[in-house]
Amino acid sequence: MLGIARAVALLMMLVCIGGCAREWTKPGVSEQEFNADRLGCEQDALKAYPVVHEPKASYRPPASSKLDPNCVAQSGMNNCDGAGPSGTTPSGAQSDANAYDRDAAVRACLTSLGYKYTRAQR
Repeated sequence: MLGIARAVALLMMLVCIGGCAREWTKPGVSEQEFNADRLGCEQDALKAYPVVHEPKASYRPPASSKLDPNCVAQSGMNNCDGAGPSGTTPSGAQSDANAYDRDAAVRACLTSLGYKYTRAQR
């Protein structure tokens, strides 16, 4: 019974992946020409919407707090003081505040050059 469920799940996943694949197309354009057009659009979009990393929010207890000044997790909060133990810095992925607008500008640029974003041909 478990084997059938896995097979059905795998089949559904393959159908979703295959049916969702999309690509940029323009009749008569080579892959090199498309790559050059896309690069130009990406460079223009990067000028208009540069990469901006928003400051990461962090929790620092007040100086009068009795929490351990070393980096300690308490109640789901982290009281690292930035330097942390042995001079380490807080880690974590930063998001790019302009990523969505930059991607939209690239799509608009490619569309203005005559490209269409269509379902991939098999």
